[in-house]
Amino acid sequence: MKDQDTQPRMNKVDSTHPTDNYSYVSGESDNAREMAETKRRLEELEQKKKEIDDRKNTIAEREEKKEQLIRESQEVREFLVSSIKRISKEINDMRIEADKLENIRDCFQRDFDYLSKINPEEWHMEDDDFVPYLEKAMDGLAHCVDHCEQAVTHCSLMRHTNVLEEGTFSQGPLITSREFMLHLVKGFAFHLPLIVLFLIVFSIYSCSQPSM
Repeated sequence: MKDQDTQPRMNKVDSTHPTDNYSYVSGESDNAREMAETKRRLEELEQKKKEIDDRKNTIAEREEKKEQLIRESQEVREFLVSSIKRISKEINDMRIEADKLENIRDCFQRDFDYLSKINPEEWHMEDDDFVPYLEKAMDGLAHCVDHCEQAVTHCSLMRHTNVLEEGTFSQGPLITSREFMLHLVKGFAFHLPLIVLFLIVFSIYSCSQPSM
């Protein structure tokens, strides 16, 4: 009878000893694992969000730099195009002025060669060719003066040079001298017949007088 009384009591103690404690510990472990997993997932989400944000910022910076490149490239292209046009026009204008200067230089060289060939010291006042030579030389000198005046006028309109403004050419004395010589030649030609007639009369008169 004692054995029968003690058996159920032992069974009762065994049924309440380790099972409840294990379930409690097992529940705490599951909660800890779930919390750790949740934390890990949150960290992963935060990391992914950070990566996405960094990627967005990187794309935004690249887009801004691209727009800046496009904008500045457009500004530089516009500057280059306008500069090329201005430089081309300037070069063309300079070439035109250079061609004009070359023509002026060639004209001056021809005038210089012409005047260098004139040597009035070899002319003789009593020669019949003196007056034609003098008139031709004065006409040539007048053309040279006209060339100088025209060249100075043309160069004064040029934007890239003032080469003739530094010269000492003055038209006044040349024109005055030319006019003076022309008047002198015309006066001499007008009075020449009277002088010749006077010389003839004087010669006849001298010959008609008896010698002493």
